[in-house]
Amino acid sequence: MKRFLYLIFIIGLVITSCNKPPIVPQPEDVVFHATANSYGLKSSNCDNPVADYALITINTVLNGVILENTAVTKTVDVFYLEGNIYTNTLKLDAGNFAVTQFILMSTNFEGEDIVVMASPIEGADYEKFVADALPLKFSVGAFLKNQVPIQVLCFTPTDISEFGFSWFAIDQITVREFCFFGDICIEDYFGYTGSLYEEQQNGLVHDMPAIFTIDVYRNRTPVSTPLVSYNNEYTEDGSDWFGEGAPLCVQYPDFNGIQDNFEFVLSILVKVDDSFVYKPFHTWISTDDGALINFGETTEIDISDDDILDFVLGDCVPDADLILPPFPDTPATPEAVVRSICFDGDICVDVNSDDYSGSAYDGMTTLDGNMPAIFKIDVKHNNVSLGSYSNLSTYGTDLCVNYTDYPDVVDKFEFALSILVIDGTTFVYKEFKTWTIYDAQTFPNMGNVGSASVMDFVLGNCAIGDINLPPYTNPNPPTVVCGECDGDVSSLTLQYIGALNNPFVKVMDDKNEEVLFVGYVSKTVPFTFIGLKRDNKMGKTINIYVYDINYNSLNVNIHTSCSQDIYAGMTFGDFYVVAGESSDGGALCSIELPTDPEPSPFDGDETAFGYGGPAYATCFLNDNDAPDNSRWGWTNGQYSASTTKTYHLDLWAGAADCDQTKGYYVGTVTFTYINGTVAVTYNIIDGVELEAIHLYVGNDKYPLNGLVSTVAPGKFTYIDDDASDGGIDTYFTISGLSGAVYIIAHADVKGD
Repeated sequence: MKRFLYLIFIIGLVITSCNKPPIVPQPEDVVFHATANSYGLKSSNCDNPVADYALITINTVLNGVILENTAVTKTVDVFYLEGNIYTNTLKLDAGNFAVTQFILMSTNFEGEDIVVMASPIEGADYEKFVADALPLKFSVGAFLKNQVPIQVLCFTPTDISEFGFSWFAIDQITVREFCFFGDICIEDYFGYTGSLYEEQQNGLVHDMPAIFTIDVYRNRTPVSTPLVSYNNEYTEDGSDWFGEGAPLCVQYPDFNGIQDNFEFVLSILVKVDDSFVYKPFHTWISTDDGALINFGETTEIDISDDDILDFVLGDCVPDADLILPPFPDTPATPEAVVRSICFDGDICVDVNSDDYSGSAYDGMTTLDGNMPAIFKIDVKHNNVSLGSYSNLSTYGTDLCVNYTDYPDVVDKFEFALSILVIDGTTFVYKEFKTWTIYDAQTFPNMGNVGSASVMDFVLGNCAIGDINLPPYTNPNPPTVVCGECDGDVSSLTLQYIGALNNPFVKVMDDKNEEVLFVGYVSKTVPFTFIGLKRDNKMGKTINIYVYDINYNSLNVNIHTSCSQDIYAGMTFGDFYVVAGESSDGGALCSIELPTDPEPSPFDGDETAFGYGGPAYATCFLNDNDAPDNSRWGWTNGQYSASTTKTYHLDLWAGAADCDQTKGYYVGTVTFTYINGTVAVTYNIIDGVELEAIHLYVGNDKYPLNGLVSTVAPGKFTYIDDDASDGGIDTYFTISGLSGAVYIIAHADVKGD
């Protein structure tokens, strides 16, 4: 069981400890290190008898100096009120004083009175267990309430007020003790030559008293340092001990008023390689005045036979309270583990609108639609920053982050990913994702597409990663000066969006006499050419031919005389206009997309469908192919795969008969179609809650229910009946597609 000791330095006074029979403690017998208790009361009391009175020695203070010849010792009764100890009032003149002795006593009618509690004196070993050791200066003011807080070992606070008097508020601390003794069993004990074990009386033998340390932690955290530490190398007066002849008794303060959880970490002096070091082997735990428990277990250890916990490292003492496996046959108690996680990623760039020229990417990689990402990882451990890691100096290689997993505690690690992107005309790191793991956990989905130790991410849909983040475009694009086509087209930047992989393309003038461009093109990198006439004009038209072993024909004829509309964003055959210029109008403007209508508020639940505009949308009611002509809504299509296009649907709720004037605009549905994957984002306006999503995508106008077409949302490709997110964008992908597709976008929404 635990032992309780209390140190009281009072010259010529026979005292008893707080939790042991009366003894006369000597200062040199106890070593403690603790801070003063700043907490409130505790329900349990000191184990000593109830205090009956206090012995208080008070000296006068003059100009800050304690006058030695003014000491007066007063005997003052104490009383208990609701578990608290109070002194009766002392009548003192107004002035400055110092308490030089404070002892709580219990009346013993059969012998000497017993010291129950006392305040330690400056310089005593127990001084560290209180905030202010004696002497304690205080002032008494006339017509004021004078309170003197005082700390002793094992006591409670009080509060009394009266004119020209003082009273004492007492905080409670209990000093507790466990004693340990151990053996170490060494097969090759001559290998311990030169260690402290060689200094023991019997020298190096197979079974030797263990030399060890005990580190005591209170309410331990990953950054805690020991509350107190003990070892049995030498006694307090510097004499040789080396673990022989007596147990190591560990004393520590138990702060009353809260639950204190203690850990006792045992480290034994052993040989590691060519050095003798203290290596952690075991941890015991205890709560408040409870018994010792092996870490990870719940059963209390019974040491009532001698009040000493006996341990052995090895098998030479079979009846010890704790038997540890022989060293080095079995590893010690786990120490902190340094773990590592690596990151790699790509960024998908909309080359039509986002210009990364002049960024850190420029000069390190080709500025196209798929670039290795420049990113940083900010790491936190239990909400405390561990630093920031960047791949800027090691661009194109994995970024590996090391972090420490501490044993015996729950470690929470957060990894925040920020990627260098364009915002307006500047390049900034924006945070896109935070992963949270605990202890030895790994990231979800890590290793799906590559190494099991690397987290591969993709910002967008130009590649497949362990995680694909929603596409990013410049949220504040700069204003571009552009104009209508005027004169002749002088420059074009086109993107091939056809079915062939890397076809051979030739661009000719209207007479097929001059070659404006010739070469292989890809689906991800646009190509640019200029006219060969005066001022780089292209003439009336250009002819674009696409070649490969199976394909050799004119693909498209484009009017370049400005007699017909030509804008950036238009599609001609298998070619998408990324940018262009005309001889007299400068840069070609982009084709105008429909603007978002003004939101119209509504109350209650409504069903909503996506409308892709007159070029794509067909109302169920007017479509002979529709399986149900009694229900409103739109099927939209067909849409071709494109690495550069983002498609747009307006989301209308309650638009009966497909009449938008009867309904409410509630947001948009945008999507891309790249490499067989449709990436969809539902964007809901403020004031409207998204409750469910049903989306169909396929090569037919309508989904099938068995062999029969249907417009029932419950039969669509993607279903999320619990999509409530308070207006936040909702993003998801559908893969395994090919060819041109139709889309029906349905949602259940709720208005304010």
